[in-house]
Amino acid sequence: MEDDQLNAKANTEKRNNKQKVLAGERIHAKGYVKEPDDHHVGIHLSFDLPDQVMWFSDQWINFWVDIGRDPELIYLFNEPDPEKDIEIGKNEGLDNPFGMPFPLTSRQGAPVLSGALVKSPETLKQLYYKYTVRVEGIATPLDPHIAGHLGP
Repeated sequence: MEDDQLNAKANTEKRNNKQKVLAGERIHAKGYVKEPDDHHVGIHLSFDLPDQVMWFSDQWINFWVDIGRDPELIYLFNEPDPEKDIEIGKNEGLDNPFGMPFPLTSRQGAPVLSGALVKSPETLKQLYYKYTVRVEGIATPLDPHIAGHLGP
């Protein structure tokens, strides 16, 4: 992952300096600045096993879980248009590597499951995703990242 992070940073700098970035490289998405300074969770799941994440709380809270490509590590499937920003979405298409519809909704802290990673050519290349957990009544969402791996 560290090599991918360094490559994404270097490619973003190249692009900012009007140099060409190729398909198959990683880059930062529009608006990405840096990872939060505080510690945050990283979740590693297997594409080959039915790994999934269970989200719940022992508090009586309502929360929503969104998923999208990690803005620090966007895989370029095509050569990007130098005049357009690299943007990401959430919860659908390439921005949802799971077989479950997102966002997930938990009422009163009830458990919700992510489903297993879908082993497609696109998700195998993208690899890195980021959850956003929005909690009712809290302004700042949590943002654990997820990395898919082949094998157990």
